[in-house]
Amino acid sequence: GAELWDTQSKVLQGTSKLWNTLDERAGLKKAFHVARATYRRSTAISAALDGVAAKLAGGEEAGEKDSQARLNWSMARKDTFRADWGRTMNLALNRIELQRTVNAACVLRDWSRIFHHEVAKGLYEMSEKTGRIDTFVSHSWRTPGWARALALAWFCVYKRLVIAAIAAPLIWALFAPMIGPVVYWHLPQGPDPADTLKYPIGIGPLIVPVAFCLAAYSVVVYARDIYLDRCCMCQYDSSLMQASIHQLGAYIARSNNFLILWDENYCSRLWCMYEVATFTSLQPIDKLHLIAVAEIPALAAMWLFHALATVGILYVGSVLLFSRWFSLLCNEYAPDPVAQVAVVMVGSTCVLACCYGCVCWFVYDKLVEHIRAAQVLKRQLSSFAISDLQCAVESDRVVVEKQIKDLFGTLDKFEALVREKVEPALSKSTVAGWPWWMIILAVSPHAWIGVDSLSLSAWDSEEIWHFLSMLISVTFTGDVLGMYVMGVIARRLNATPTSPDDHVPPPEKSRDNRMTGIVLSTLAYAVINGVLVGTTSPNVPVMWKLPLAVVLAVAAFAITRH
Repeated sequence: GAELWDTQSKVLQGTSKLWNTLDERAGLKKAFHVARATYRRSTAISAALDGVAAKLAGGEEAGEKDSQARLNWSMARKDTFRADWGRTMNLALNRIELQRTVNAACVLRDWSRIFHHEVAKGLYEMSEKTGRIDTFVSHSWRTPGWARALALAWFCVYKRLVIAAIAAPLIWALFAPMIGPVVYWHLPQGPDPADTLKYPIGIGPLIVPVAFCLAAYSVVVYARDIYLDRCCMCQYDSSLMQASIHQLGAYIARSNNFLILWDENYCSRLWCMYEVATFTSLQPIDKLHLIAVAEIPALAAMWLFHALATVGILYVGSVLLFSRWFSLLCNEYAPDPVAQVAVVMVGSTCVLACCYGCVCWFVYDKLVEHIRAAQVLKRQLSSFAISDLQCAVESDRVVVEKQIKDLFGTLDKFEALVREKVEPALSKSTVAGWPWWMIILAVSPHAWIGVDSLSLSAWDSEEIWHFLSMLISVTFTGDVLGMYVMGVIARRLNATPTSPDDHVPPPEKSRDNRMTGIVLSTLAYAVINGVLVGTTSPNVPVMWKLPLAVVLAVAAFAITRH
């Protein structure tokens, strides 16, 4: 306390000295900015002293004043905000017992009641008092409940899924030799049947998914604590609910992370924009997490497709395209190594075209929704005006606008902050598309192809090179390039008008574009992956097989970063 008093005294003395010794050549503007920064830190020190005095007095109120003082000091260190905000705006917890959180696992176990539009009994009792909020969840009630629940589950569990996707195959490779192979792939290497490469396949592709599914299921057993309005605001007591609404800015300011369950409705809601603007004005942007709800079903569909396709290719392919009889047929009628590679490419392309047609039928529509929503977002934020925002309960508009004025000074300043800070943050998160690690997770089932093969083989150098080239090429490169091409097709065929005067295609044209996009995306996926499967053939020279796979993977990675 004494040190703070001394510091404040020195700051005030410095301010006085600054104005008394102002040099005309320094300029009034520069002196004003220096004096303003000095005043800001002086006010923050005063707030900190208030917290110290209250802490010495003891009691629950003292702890809250100390917390408020720390908040004031953290804001005062930012040159763009006034230090006295912590005392003038609604960031004080007048009723600290109303600051509550609920475990995300409880929310996901009972998501149908919680995310339903009608208020259910017992939701408020699911939450508990807390002194700290790990994650504040912001969402629009117009978004379907199942989509919000799926996005919330993804946010809570995605790190476990990535670990499971990497660790489970490696761990299973240690146990594979105890069971041995159950089927073999037969790959021709020339005219002599004795040169056929036998590729052992065990039961890893049937066991490894269990670990992945257990990691996904763990989200309903244990997850982080979150602030969710339906559970943490008392829905049946109007006085408690109004008190929580007035303290909403305080909850956001005391949250470590801010999660947005985003769709095209989000930026048209007054409450949502108030919440995200409040957080971005008080906390670093890297604490803001955005989950586009349209991405998660597509991601789940891609993973499920690759899981089923991998199992089918491994075990069904062992009796068809990669069977012994097909290998002998190639040796007899296509003895030339180049012809054998061409047969593998054409055969793989035909099979993959049938498989990818199913997944593209679903994923293409989700991708189009995502592209259109991102375009709508850019238009909404570039011409953002608070008068255009919607509010489910119109009487809440007065309350929200009052809190905005308390926090930002005027509505114009609030709109300016949304355009300058919120728009870049949200646009970067949504328009950039899937990060590379999410793509790897979606296609991770392809790694099961080599789970048993390395451990069951004799660690022959040729088989290792063959395995690594197939793993890198097919697992990563093919699907990354396929997704990129699908995105290009979707953007070309579904360009959204940029102005009201632009021509809007009729419904018949939109349906034709959809079918064209699905067919082209399916063919692109099949051709790209068919060619890559052919490059991993044993007939391709070993010395440049792996370097080619690495070059293709680097090119695909560069595309995702671009």
